[in-house]
Amino acid sequence: MDSPYSRWESFDASWRELASRHGAEERIGESVEGRPIRAYSFGPAGAPAVMFTGLLHGVEVIGAIALREVARALVGGAGLSRGLADQLRFVFAPIVNPDAYAANAERVARGARAWVRGNARGVDLNRNFAPAGPARSASPFAGSRWAFLPHFAGPHPYSEPETRAVRDLALATRPKLALGFHSFGNLLLYPWGFTARRNPRAVEYERLGRAFRASQPGARYTLRQASGLYRTQGDLDDWLDAELGTLALTVEVGTLDRRLLTLSRLLDPFWWMNPLDVRPTVENTLHGVLGLLEAACSSARAVDHPTEPLEPRRGIALAARR
Repeated sequence: MDSPYSRWESFDASWRELASRHGAEERIGESVEGRPIRAYSFGPAGAPAVMFTGLLHGVEVIGAIALREVARALVGGAGLSRGLADQLRFVFAPIVNPDAYAANAERVARGARAWVRGNARGVDLNRNFAPAGPARSASPFAGSRWAFLPHFAGPHPYSEPETRAVRDLALATRPKLALGFHSFGNLLLYPWGFTARRNPRAVEYERLGRAFRASQPGARYTLRQASGLYRTQGDLDDWLDAELGTLALTVEVGTLDRRLLTLSRLLDPFWWMNPLDVRPTVENTLHGVLGLLEAACSSARAVDHPTEPLEPRRGIALAARR
């Protein structure tokens, strides 16, 4: 595994090298500061699509590292033995927020505190998608209209070039399943985030979550509906579920460890989010993801799922409609 917390240029180059050997690269937009936002696709063009996203929040690097190892396993051998690469098309947008990642990586490299969550305009990109419903919350995490707060939702949905790039990729791809990689908490979250009302497809989400947990060799993630953690408005999972019928989950990678035993790390938000010992955290997540994908393929082969998302449109399983 590469040096874990590298600069943006190195991390971006590792994805481009992977695509040059196994898949295709596409520039889907650029950030506020002009950095490219890239997407990578692997697998049969006509197969059901699974979309993966990473680094919507620029400080949550361990999630992005886990995502890269998922990609390497799926296209480089470990996934092929399970037949996943023959059945699915994988689409990755691994560095959605390159400006924040670049700023944090530069600070980490010189031993400074790193904390940048939002994009270069301070917008929390995971509050900048179209809301899935009208519910409001007083939670400070839900999304704020005040620009100085860490969960600033922006002036309006899709005000940011980064969220527009992900929206357009999803609309072009029409993924059946989507996994967003974040940090931390050892959590697997599914919609809804905006309301405590039970998601109409909760049974399917919970089945995939059980497969994820059962495949983990280490500490098992906690599965819950996202609103059970805290309420959110304008997050990607809710939009994908409500608008496209995508089964969309967030993977919160890692938890606290010995990184906080020193005062300098205790006072640095980067080390709250990202572990010192990367390998076991990543491998534990990788096994869970492969187990979830296997379960999704098994379900799709067995039956179509005639469940209804929030709006009166058909739910979409991994299998293409018959």
